[in-house]
Amino acid sequence: MQYIYIISGAYANPAAVCSFFRHDLLHVCQTNQRDTTKTMNSLNILSIIFFPLLLYCVGFRYNKSKIDILLKLLIVWVYFIYIFYTGRWDFLSYFLQYIFLFLLFVATIKALMNFKRLILFDTKKLWGWTKFAGQILFSILMIWGCFELISGFSTHETGIDIAFPLRDGFIGQGGNSELLNYHHSDTTSQQYALDIVKLNARGMSARGFLPGDLENYAIYGDTIFSPCDGKIVIKKDGLDNLPPGVADNLNPAGNHIILEYEHNLILMAHMMKNSIIVSAGDLVKKGQPIARAGNSGRTTSPHLHIHAIAGTDTNKILHGGNGIPIFFNGKFPVRNDRMKK
Repeated sequence: MQYIYIISGAYANPAAVCSFFRHDLLHVCQTNQRDTTKTMNSLNILSIIFFPLLLYCVGFRYNKSKIDILLKLLIVWVYFIYIFYTGRWDFLSYFLQYIFLFLLFVATIKALMNFKRLILFDTKKLWGWTKFAGQILFSILMIWGCFELISGFSTHETGIDIAFPLRDGFIGQGGNSELLNYHHSDTTSQQYALDIVKLNARGMSARGFLPGDLENYAIYGDTIFSPCDGKIVIKKDGLDNLPPGVADNLNPAGNHIILEYEHNLILMAHMMKNSIIVSAGDLVKKGQPIARAGNSGRTTSPHLHIHAIAGTDTNKILHGGNGIPIFFNGKFPVRNDRMKK
């Protein structure tokens, strides 16, 4: 199953390839985030380009037989379903997935227009059989990947139900599968962690593709609200907002607060320098402004990181704790969900 990450889905998950080599490569990715992110973003573009090429092969290239058309349609539909759910559409545009869906219908109709006049199956030579076998294998892998996705959309574990901490936002990393949420490769504190961004009017998390100016990110400076009634147990502020792609490995959470709620702890991280307006020991109410989104700590671009652990041991907030799911107003958030306060 892990091979699907590299074959077609690596662009959808900035740490997906890390899961293929598990702890060794994950460590490399964490300590060399800038280079890793640059590589993964290149794969993003290549994979986006790959889908229109599939459409062209289905709808606009000569198909020799009915089996040829049906196999190509199977591949392109399954591949689209896979990237529809795993793709980080906020990099290019949230609306692009629906444009692709429209084009997929057009290509499908055009391919089927010639269906009746074709023979059932054409005679193939060695290269033809090799290509046919490759297409069969690829479609099986993608179908397997789609079935793997199903487990990521829900969880049977008990979690906490809180309010969404922004006025509106977009789930960049979230879900119960590494295909949807690279944090899920951690089996402890951060297995259900969420990374939240915000979309602009063009359906993008930033103006341009991963720009270097923090102000170009839609979430940067956005107000963060307390997601529940609780107590602030730890506050850390004063760390600089870093340029995109520059990571502070000594302070992975950056400017952050830890909130105690129903004998659980909630970490909210990567906040803007000097923006936290609550202090340790404060009792906060749900919906109360507490900070603004920034880009401090070990992060590649502005976003709000949030996760929860069972119990109140703050030493286990990043590693070694029992990570529990977060529900926003009863909904289990997964990648590409749009949420509102």
